[in-house]
Amino acid sequence: MERSSLCVCRRRYTAWFRWNGTALAPILPALDSAGVPSNGTDGFFNELFKYAPGPLVDYDSVELEELGAANPSVVAKMHATVLSLLL
Repeated sequence: MERSSLCVCRRRYTAWFRWNGTALAPILPALDSAGVPSNGTDGFFNELFKYAPGPLVDYDSVELEELGAANPSVVAKMHATVLSLLL
């Protein structure tokens, strides 16, 4: 399993891909018509959370609510960015 994270605009997007050891590449999930990846497809999972960088982070108040379902356009953009870095 390969994990990739991207933090942009106070959001953290993390994607877990199954790994093809022969091709040395991630196994890509199916995308819907808006370019949003499907959780659970080919062992793929992702999450989108608020991200508060800095040394004074209250860890009990961050990453409590998964925001991906409510923000599909953000997920699609961040997923495309992760893929551009991986491939």
